[in-house]
Amino acid sequence: MSASEQDRVQAIYDEFAKNYDDHYASAEFQEEDLALFRILSPWIRGKVLDLGCGTGLTLSYNDISKDDYLGVDPSAGMLAKLEAKFPGYRTLNSTFEQWDETEKDSKFETIIGLFGAPAYFAKESYAKVLELS
Repeated sequence: MSASEQDRVQAIYDEFAKNYDDHYASAEFQEEDLALFRILSPWIRGKVLDLGCGTGLTLSYNDISKDDYLGVDPSAGMLAKLEAKFPGYRTLNSTFEQWDETEKDSKFETIIGLFGAPAYFAKESYAKVLELS
């Protein structure tokens, strides 16, 4: 994704962050989330890398310690919502292609990218992420 495309996507999600949780608060969306995490939660353990963490959906449905979590999102607006809901959890405002520059030696037992988040990754990013597990 080019820098201008990345800026456009960030701006869209920064604006969407203002009502993101309210938008997805309906029973229909919550049922979908519950069904998803019934499948995923048994596999979420150890150090967790949450790519495209948004407002913290993974944290809403899983008991992950602050020391074991890193949420990465290019939207500062989304991260502000996550940090308000889950104070003290580590987040990083970064693109998916650049976030690992600060985490070069980190290893994760769980790497998660929910819903459409992986669609924003450059193809080369997938290999970099897999090397961290």
